[in-house]
Amino acid sequence: METRLLCSVALVTFLCVVVHCATSTTVLQRLQQHIVSKQTLPIRNTTVSMASLFDIAIDFIPVAIIGLNEETQVFAFSGIIVAAWLDLSSAWNPADFNNTHAVTIESNLLWSPQVSAINSVSRITTTLKEDALIVNNGQITMFYVDAYETSCEIDTGYFPFDEQTCDVLLFPSGRYRFYTPKSDVDTPEYFFRSNEWRLVSVRLQNRSYMQPVFELSFPIQTVVIQFKLKRYSAFYVMSILSPIGILSLMNACVFLLPVESGEKMSFLVSILVSYAMFLNFVYSTMPRSDSLSRLTIYLMLVVSQSCLSIMSTIYLLNMYHASGQPGGGCVAFGMRTSLRSKVKPDNRTVDSFVKDSVSKSKTSIRRIDRFMFLVFSCSALLSLMVFVIY
Repeated sequence: METRLLCSVALVTFLCVVVHCATSTTVLQRLQQHIVSKQTLPIRNTTVSMASLFDIAIDFIPVAIIGLNEETQVFAFSGIIVAAWLDLSSAWNPADFNNTHAVTIESNLLWSPQVSAINSVSRITTTLKEDALIVNNGQITMFYVDAYETSCEIDTGYFPFDEQTCDVLLFPSGRYRFYTPKSDVDTPEYFFRSNEWRLVSVRLQNRSYMQPVFELSFPIQTVVIQFKLKRYSAFYVMSILSPIGILSLMNACVFLLPVESGEKMSFLVSILVSYAMFLNFVYSTMPRSDSLSRLTIYLMLVVSQSCLSIMSTIYLLNMYHASGQPGGGCVAFGMRTSLRSKVKPDNRTVDSFVKDSVSKSKTSIRRIDRFMFLVFSCSALLSLMVFVIY
C-alpha cells in the first residue's frame, strides 16, 4: 500500500514538472515570437541632423592584451564591446508572460548595429555576436566578442621605460550615433595579462565629428576606447642596458693595459663589434621614424666613445714606438737640442741619453693612459646616469 502511494506521488510530481517545463517553454517561445515579430529598423527619420539619430550606448570589457608591435605599429587585443539601446516596440508586460522580466534571443533574429573600428588593420566591422539580452522595458543589449588589430602611433622616445596610448575609434555605420555614459573601465578578474605590457588604464571617450561629403555635412558621434600601456623594462635592462654599461666601462679599461702587451687594439675592436651587435638588435625592434629614442642616442654615445678610445690608443701607440727610434718622438727632440748646443748633458754618452729619454717617454705615456682611463670611465658613468635619470 505504501509502495503504491509513493509511486503515485512520484508520478504526480513528474507530471507537474513536465507540465511546468512545457508551459515555461511555451511562454518563452511566445515571448520570442512577440519580440521578433515587432522588430523594425529603429531609424525612420531621413533628415540629416543630430536630433534624428538613434542613440546607442557603448561599453567595453577588456579580456586580453595580445601585443603591441613597435615596428609595424599594430596593437592587438581582445575584448567585449557592449551595445545597448531602447526599442519600445520590443517591450512587453511581464504579467502577460508568466512574470518574465528578461529573455535572451539569438542575435541573428534581431536588428543590431554595426560596430566598426575604422583604424583597424584587418577587419573593420566585427560580426561575432553573442545572444542578445532583452528586458521587458524594451532595452536590448548586444555583446560583440572579438579580437582586434588596430593601428597605434608609437612614441619610442623613452624606450624601454616608455608608456604608450592606443586609441580604438568605434564609428557608427548607419543612421545612429554612439555614446558612452561612463569614462573609466574596470578590468575583470579573468583578464589575461601580457608579459611585455602592463595595462595601466582603459577609458571611454565621446567624440563628435562633422564629415563633409560633397555639399553636405554629416554629423558623426563616436566612442573612443583608449588604452594606456606601460612596458615591462626588466628584460631590456638586463639584456641591453647592463651589458652596454659594462662594455663602456671595459672600453675605458684598455688604458690600464701596458703598451708592451700588444693587445690594446684587439681589445678595442672586440668591444666595437659587441656594440654593433647590440645596435642591430635594438634597430630591429624599433619603428623607422624621425624621432630617436634615448636608447639610440645612448648607444651612439658609447659607440662614439669607443671610436675616440681607438683613436687615442693609436696616438699613444705611435708615441710609444716613436720613442724607441733614433729620430722620433721625445728622443729626437732631446738629441737635436743637445747636438745644437754641442754640450753633452750631464757628461753622459749618447746611448745613456737615449735610454733615459725612452724611459721618460714611457713614463709619460703611462701617465697619459691613467688620465685617459679616468676621463673615459667618468664619461661612461655620466652617459649611463643621464640616460637612466632623464
